[in-house]
Amino acid sequence: RLQKEKTALHEKEIELKKLQDKEKKLRKYVHVEKYTENIKGSVYWFKDINKKFQKNQHGILYVGESRNFHKRFNAYEPKDNGRLTELETKLQNKFPKIDKQIIREFIRDPKQCLIRVISHKFLSDNIRRRNYESRIIRKVKPLLNRNT
Repeated sequence: RLQKEKTALHEKEIELKKLQDKEKKLRKYVHVEKYTENIKGSVYWFKDINKKFQKNQHGILYVGESRNFHKRFNAYEPKDNGRLTELETKLQNKFPKIDKQIIREFIRDPKQCLIRVISHKFLSDNIRRRNYESRIIRKVKPLLNRNT
């Protein structure tokens, strides 16, 4: 009888060890909703370094916000397919008389146009992120965020 109890206890210990190992492996995973809560929101802006288009003291061309900047960046990433990026299109619409090639060279030149991205946990909240973006827009008055 004592031997049976020892065997049963040993089997339960083995089962417990397996459960603990499984739980340890699952710690690396996270629930989808929990993951989306942890994505940092971002506010970003493009700066005209030499103030070629934007003449004010800040030289900011455009301010934007995104819940997931890595996804959003696809619209701004330069591609060699002949199409303009989103920022190039905005600048082309603002200055229709300027040649597309000049705008493309300006945006893609790291000595003339740079991006700054601010990412924080508090920016994952839509309202706070949009308020933060609007504060920056009011302060720096970017060229492409205005309708005039």
